[in-house]
Amino acid sequence: MMNKLKRNRYKHTIKIGSSGGIDVLFDNAMKEIYTIDDDEYDYITEHMSDSELNLVLEENKNYSEKRKVCKSINKHLYEYYNDRLENLNKEQYDSFLEYAYGDCTNTPLIGKVTDNHKTVYFKDTVLKYYEFVKSGK
Repeated sequence: MMNKLKRNRYKHTIKIGSSGGIDVLFDNAMKEIYTIDDDEYDYITEHMSDSELNLVLEENKNYSEKRKVCKSINKHLYEYYNDRLENLNKEQYDSFLEYAYGDCTNTPLIGKVTDNHKTVYFKDTVLKYYEFVKSGK
């Protein structure tokens, strides 16, 4: 979805906990390393498999393992923002469309509806939504 360099632009949105134990210190380190905020971090840690989490926590990763970690985090970030897009109310959705595409009446195809009536948005749409959320509009 988005590489770490693109996410650095939104570094000010990371909330670093200032009190707590070793678990807060670990959480802060993970949010800082992967440039993700609290909500994204919570979603990722809840939805990652044990093998994905073990790979994230492994200390001496080779290049291919680092790529797997980045792909895994991006996959979960995509799912997180896709779920958030799916749950917008009409006013929020229109506001996003206006931000992303200008004129809401001529919106390009931005996703497809699956058999279970859930919209799966295209990656560029989810990326635009990510930017919309981080812009604070």
